[in-house]
Amino acid sequence: MIKDAKNAMDSLMIRAQKEANFTRYVPEQKEGHYESYFQRANHPTRPLAFWIRYTIFNPINNPDKALGELWAVYFNGESNQHVVSKTEVPMSRCSFAREALDIRIDESVLLPGLLQGYTKGGSNIEWDLRYESGQEPLFIMPLSYYGKRFPKAKALVGVPMAKYSGTIRVNESAEKVLLVSSKEGNLKDLNT
Repeated sequence: MIKDAKNAMDSLMIRAQKEANFTRYVPEQKEGHYESYFQRANHPTRPLAFWIRYTIFNPINNPDKALGELWAVYFNGESNQHVVSKTEVPMSRCSFAREALDIRIDESVLLPGLLQGYTKGGSNIEWDLRYESGQEPLFIMPLSYYGKRFPKAKALVGVPMAKYSGTIRVNESAEKVLLVSSKEGNLKDLNT
């Protein structure tokens, strides 16, 4: 009996890890929905970091006002200049796959191992990054919580300890990126 329970738990964990980065959003749903996929990293030796978020925002009872949002922040502790930028895009210019990590907000993409895009809100931030990790998704809460309505927000780390390489361009100046000690994760709120 204990062996059967362990096998069932292992099977549940394998499925959860496989589906960890799948989108839960259902187009035209009236319940409201908020779902974010973010990537962030810190340079291993310099005071540099980035945080990039791909978000679905679908207000309650207003699926026609649903948006894809891109947020980007670049932290430069060497110059003490930090840049923040946000772009909102109508859902008609977005796609969020339900059976793979495949997020597209306008021309910006988030795929396994790749994030490319830009924000043009006040400041401009562009990114062309590759990432990799040999670790499985990390669930912050018990697996049973992820399918329930409460708690609303369900955090997990989709690709723990990812390593990034590529370029981030902030207001036209390019910064080569070789960042480690990072997190990639997503935050889901199924009931906004």
